[in-house]
Amino acid sequence: MNHLLSGYVDHDMGDSACKSRTRWLAAVGISLLMPFSTPGVAAAQHDKSSAPPPPLAITESLPAAPLGSGGKGDEVVETKWGPLGAGDRDFISKVRLAGLWELPAGQQAMQKSQNPKILEAGQHLIDGHTALDDMIRKGGQALGVELPNQPNSDQSGWLKELSDTQGEEYERTFVNRLRAAHGKVYGFAAQIRAGTKNELVRRMAAQTMNTVFDHITMLEKTGLVDFAALPSATVLGQSAPPPDTAVTTAEPQSLQRSSPEVSPTAGSRSTGTTSLLVVLGAIGAVAALWLWWQRRKPARRAASYGPSSFTDRGSSDRSSL
Repeated sequence: MNHLLSGYVDHDMGDSACKSRTRWLAAVGISLLMPFSTPGVAAAQHDKSSAPPPPLAITESLPAAPLGSGGKGDEVVETKWGPLGAGDRDFISKVRLAGLWELPAGQQAMQKSQNPKILEAGQHLIDGHTALDDMIRKGGQALGVELPNQPNSDQSGWLKELSDTQGEEYERTFVNRLRAAHGKVYGFAAQIRAGTKNELVRRMAAQTMNTVFDHITMLEKTGLVDFAALPSATVLGQSAPPPDTAVTTAEPQSLQRSSPEVSPTAGSRSTGTTSLLVVLGAIGAVAALWLWWQRRKPARRAASYGPSSFTDRGSSDRSSL
């Protein structure tokens, strides 16, 4: 009887241990094969490592900097902030000239209008051009640029036009005259900001753009801007070929510069991935055979504890007694 009980106990413990080992191996196998179970994951990782660099910026299609703002020509002089060209001096002069009529226009709006939005825009013109004019006068003096002190004939005519109108007609004239003028100054300041080689001019151009953009915003908030009357936007880089032609023409060169070469490192990564897959496959095959062999053990043990064996053991026990 003791032999019979010990046989059953050994059988149950062996079965439990086999099941435990089976579950453990299954979990290990799943964790090892999980990164490769989703199609395209390994390929995506390889593609990410060998992805081509971003395309180079195509500066040839941008408009050229204003003439005279670079380091060429007889009109360029050297300053402590860098070369000062004709375009730089023209910019400083025109910003000063713009303030000579736009600041008085803002002051006039504060007296002639009762519209809160017009009053707000007028106050922004006063504050902005007061600070801008102070900066331009100091910068022009530092750079030796001669500045105008009177508005030109067109600007004087616009101020007279505003003085002669009243009510809603005045408000519309004020808003649209100032909006059109600020749009031209903003575009010119942006060109200088992009092309100047002079650090001080670059700072003044940036401040001019900020101030003028604020004035454009306030004028548009009045709701009186006639956008249909504004000059149409021009195509950037008029001298450049059309977009389709530019892409077709530049394609061979851009592909030649940006296409990555296949390096030995990339090949070794691909070979290493393949070797890893082969090793994992071999481990999986061995594990499958081992599991199959373990599953057969309980059956063999159960057969060893069949009725005949139990009878033989009982008979031997009785005979021993």
